Amino acid sequence: MGFINGRTFVYNDIPSDNYNLVIGYSDVPESFETGLNRELMQGDTNMERHIANQYGARYSAPLSHSFDIFHPDGSVFSSSESHAINQWLSQDTYHPFYVIDDTDASENYIYYAIFTEITDFAYNGLNGKHVTMMCNSSFGYTQPITKSYTVNGKKTVKLLNQSDDGDYYPTVQIIAPKDYNGSVKLKNTANDKDVVTYTLNDIDVVNERKILNIDTERGLITDGNNKLIPLYKLGISCNSKLLPLYWFHLYPARNTIQITTDAEVIVKMTFSFPRKVGLT
Repeated sequence: MGFINGRTFVYNDIPSDNYNLVIGYSDVPESFETGLNRELMQGDTNMERHIANQYGARYSAPLSHSFDIFHPDGSVFSSSESHAINQWLSQDTYHPFYVIDDTDASENYIYYAIFTEITDFAYNGLNGKHVTMMCNSSFGYTQPITKSYTVNGKKTVKLLNQSDDGDYYPTVQIIAPKDYNGSVKLKNTANDKDVVTYTLNDIDVVNERKILNIDTERGLITDGNNKLIPLYKLGISCNSKLLPLYWFHLYPARNTIQITTDAEVIVKMTFSFPRKVGLT
């Protein structure tokens, strides 16, 4: 899987094939990071407390990896090729990266990475670049899967949370007709308090539709023009007394979700689960 079986990669939605590049190593690593090194979080001990209070563990550092890229025949990069590759890899924000595993496409886990080192080398007739990427977490992520539901009234769906990191917050998109002035309610039946209602009366019409893009992990909602929508415009209601605002999410294992609408609406949910797969 990953760097073991893969020879090409995709970064920022651009395949390395566009530059005729393959992955290799001038110095083969003896091991690959798993991202699972962790630090204990605990209190102090003293004369009266011999066992420290335990507060769990946190991941020590996000994943990182160094490797080489070069033409399959080892030929020298032209000046224009080198410049184009440098431009492509020297992004200032995290972008999706994944190695293409020809033996099993399901192993093409996504990492969100920034390249922090790009150097040129020539070794035993092989010419290429040595690069190091730093990821934003200790996890690889499954390729995104979108499930679409057409709802007119009420629909119940069952979803499996495949996250290796507990609760999972998917992205949700609601698409309604331009004259829709009703609401859309999402409820996770695992807890009666886990319900949120979005009212679409004041949502701008874009391309003859009303659209809500809901980033439940970051707590952001935008319209069809990607403009942020103030929560008061959505008339968001929440039954939870424990949190100031409930964001729809999945609990570990199986979840039963109820979707309620006042007329025909399309609800799409996109999942890209964090997995403890390392970089191998």
